[in-house]
Amino acid sequence: MNETYPLASAPDHAETLADELERLNDKLDRVIGAVALMDRRREDLEEMLADLLPAANGAMQVATHQLWDLERKGTLDLARETAGAIGAAASTIDPNDVRALGVNAGQAVRALRTLTGPDVTTASQRAVEALQHARTGPPPSFFSLLRRLRQPHVRRGLGAALEFMASLGEGAHPGSAPSPTLAPPATRPAAPPPAPMGVVAAPTPSSLAVGARTVTLDPDGFLADSGDWTPEVAEALASQVGVGPLTDEHWRVLEFCRSDAAGSGGAPGLRRITKELDIPPRDMYRLFPKGPGTLAARLAGLKKPKSCV
Repeated sequence: MNETYPLASAPDHAETLADELERLNDKLDRVIGAVALMDRRREDLEEMLADLLPAANGAMQVATHQLWDLERKGTLDLARETAGAIGAAASTIDPNDVRALGVNAGQAVRALRTLTGPDVTTASQRAVEALQHARTGPPPSFFSLLRRLRQPHVRRGLGAALEFMASLGEGAHPGSAPSPTLAPPATRPAAPPPAPMGVVAAPTPSSLAVGARTVTLDPDGFLADSGDWTPEVAEALASQVGVGPLTDEHWRVLEFCRSDAAGSGGAPGLRRITKELDIPPRDMYRLFPKGPGTLAARLAGLKKPKSCV
């Protein structure tokens, strides 16, 4: 005998449908939020790549010029191989290289900034000349080497060489214990990349005198308090980094950065500046050399853009 079950009343059925629709609506809200988050992350990655690619291109141009100059002086015989080396490197780039660049973007920018500095070029020239002299000149005597060790700059050079070799060893064997004669990297205070042998790196000033007052800077040279910014402070910062005097073109960019940051809460990246102001990237590099997005934010009294961190 078949059993029959009572049907749910109309109000109960409607209530069940309403509960189900509410759950579906909650799920749709979560999906929409996740899609919006992924879109924001994609935009951040695009701005970061737009900042990095022109910097890498400029660094390659500077390096090629230096190699050619050394070749003309008879110092190096590598200029003729530069074009082939660049072509071979370009043919080996794959998506994994691009992802690795994104992960290590901050370190890559700092390394490019250091490698393109005049101090590194001078130190490299001196190192090459020293190697040529050691190859062609007579070998020094044992007592001559001992006398050279008494010179402070020789000891500093040896210390820098030992630090460099220790870093290579720690990178090759990250699980091994550091050398007892060298301070482990974890105990060192945060600082810019070490200067090359024979070159003393100038520390970033912690303050800046502007007229009769002094403003405080963070370790990267940005204003510690954005409220300290004035046009006079911008002029002083520009003079400090070798940009200036500021022209109407500079002020157009700085005023946009400040107004955009007031609405978004953060400094705009290079891609947004060039897009909104219709300025070619090459003009931005002319106005603000060596990192226009970061330098524009610094002179505008803002914090470092997220795409440049």
